[in-house]
Amino acid sequence: MLSRLFQQVVLICMVANPITSMASLCLPGACSTAKSVGELQVAVDLLKDGQFAKAETAFKKLLFHTNQNDILYSADVLNYVGVSLHAQKKENEAERFLELALAKLAPLDRKRKLMRAKVLANLAGVYSAQRKTAQALKALEQSTNLFREAGNCPKELAVALVSYGNLELARHHFAAAEKLFFESIGLREKTSGKNSIELVSPMVNLSSVYLEQKEYLKAEQLCLRTISICEASAGKQSALLFPLFSNLAEVQKEQNKMTAALLSLKQALNVAEINFGEKSEEFLASLLSLSEAAEACGQRELSLHSMKRAVEICRSNFGPQDERFLLAAEALADLEQVHGNVAEAQRLRTLCRISRRR
Repeated sequence: MLSRLFQQVVLICMVANPITSMASLCLPGACSTAKSVGELQVAVDLLKDGQFAKAETAFKKLLFHTNQNDILYSADVLNYVGVSLHAQKKENEAERFLELALAKLAPLDRKRKLMRAKVLANLAGVYSAQRKTAQALKALEQSTNLFREAGNCPKELAVALVSYGNLELARHHFAAAEKLFFESIGLREKTSGKNSIELVSPMVNLSSVYLEQKEYLKAEQLCLRTISICEASAGKQSALLFPLFSNLAEVQKEQNKMTAALLSLKQALNVAEINFGEKSEEFLASLLSLSEAAEACGQRELSLHSMKRAVEICRSNFGPQDERFLLAAEALADLEQVHGNVAEAQRLRTLCRISRRR
């Protein structure tokens, strides 16, 4: 379907991304002196603010002046260097620094065990970016086991479990992924409460497991709960709601609940307009899906109006010879034909043929 051509990007970025925000990264906390504490905090603040290149420089400067006999602190700084490099997609260099951090953390007492678990979780992110799936899986298996053994670190374990579950989901190992997401949800409910915004990530991923297995009712119920949590925590116009309403609509369409899907898509469209603007790809994806759902519900005027807006956005964003514009224009031609506007349908198809010859 045409809407899927545009919508897939929107859905995947919410469902399949492992750790996405700096607040969620497994960042350790060992320190040496009062001075080093302050310098490390400055570098961490740069990292959290998204100033990754400056953070890398700051951490490397710290590393140069670090007492190498202070094992935990030097491993800590090496780990931060790796995280800042990974954030810049410098994966090979990030891998080197994170593996250096690991090498410092044996034998394992509790403190080293906990830090090793954090380094392994970050290293798994690097391996995933390098498409080294087997190594990423091994690193996350070791990381989650170490977090469990160390104890008293449920938030870090919950983040690692989501990353682990995403890898299993990508391999279509649905039972394994479901178990990991359930464990992450349970940990977050215990530490942050049953209505915490921290539940959104594992719940979205778990609903994806259900969708892949065609357990649509389970997926729909979980989507509705996730939306309720997000609205209560972040407000009813939060950008976080866009992929949630989009996913809910997809689940409802799979169950042929087209009226419900239409309502969900209207809500997604409203959120996209407020947060991303009328020319955004999020807004465009919602318009295309809305046109499709409106046609299925017999709301032809809404269907036609939505598709016309989508065509204009495609023309403005991509140009009249881009394939996305041409596909949208052909879909509009089909709608015009169905609605009896034969001349307009013929004009649009002629336009598309001419554009493809250029």
